[in-house]
Amino acid sequence: MNTDQKSSIGWRAALISVALLWLLIPLSIKAQDSKPGFAEFKQELMPQVGKTITVEGVLQNAKLGWLVAFNDWGIYVYSRDAKHMREMNALGRFSEKNVRVTGTLRYFPQPAPPAHNDVTVAIAPEHFFFEVSEAKVTLAQPSIKEVLRKPLTVSVAPAECLATFRQFFTYVQQGRPNIITDERAQNRWLTKDLRDALKQKLATFKDQPDVPDYPSNGTFIGTWDKPSTFTIISSRRYGNRAVLDVWYAWGKGTNYPGDTRLSYFIFRLEDGRWKLDDVYTFRGEFAIAGSLNAYLRSK
Repeated sequence: MNTDQKSSIGWRAALISVALLWLLIPLSIKAQDSKPGFAEFKQELMPQVGKTITVEGVLQNAKLGWLVAFNDWGIYVYSRDAKHMREMNALGRFSEKNVRVTGTLRYFPQPAPPAHNDVTVAIAPEHFFFEVSEAKVTLAQPSIKEVLRKPLTVSVAPAECLATFRQFFTYVQQGRPNIITDERAQNRWLTKDLRDALKQKLATFKDQPDVPDYPSNGTFIGTWDKPSTFTIISSRRYGNRAVLDVWYAWGKGTNYPGDTRLSYFIFRLEDGRWKLDDVYTFRGEFAIAGSLNAYLRSK
């Protein structure tokens, strides 16, 4: 063991010894006042005292030993005697890391006020703790943190994207030409990823057009019974992606009079042009939710 390691362990042992003295020596001054916020923390944890619980937080070096910090407070991890210094030192590898600790929750109450106030000594405040010899400490998966500042600007879809959708939507309402065989139309309106997905789907058919589920222009509308009307009710652009909210409605003379449905037409800016990348249909009374891209890639 090198000199720095000996120094580190010696320093930690000294720190623990001081902490143990705070817990074991007679207290001769008034106990420290708990901060107002501790009352809520205490109220939440007191029913768990004596039970095995699991908490997650950042392991920090504190006055009494290690502290699992969470909810602006925390639970200490230490030994009430000098028999477990090795376990205390071993936790150093988790310092300032997110940890998951399981153990029996214990409580150190606020000491009673001393009879005389003329002697000043260090005291341990009221706190919760785990015995280091009983606690199981492991690295925790980091939580997903919310970033309040938006990483990109959100705006309405550009006019070129809306124009592309209307041209494409007019095309797929026709029986012919068919985008399934029209490679020029595919290259004009579909992203490479969606074109690849279409090829993958077509490869699963042996009898081709004779099969009822064989893709057609209607596949890109998302319904087998054409709606009477469509409305672009909203749009958003996120960097090189734009989403158009398209509302379908069925009127008289259709199979679903009075029905409505919402679909997202998702475009990507590829090779300088807006191209369809996916269509997501929300669940409706007569439809299940689904992604066009995912459907084309299914076997």
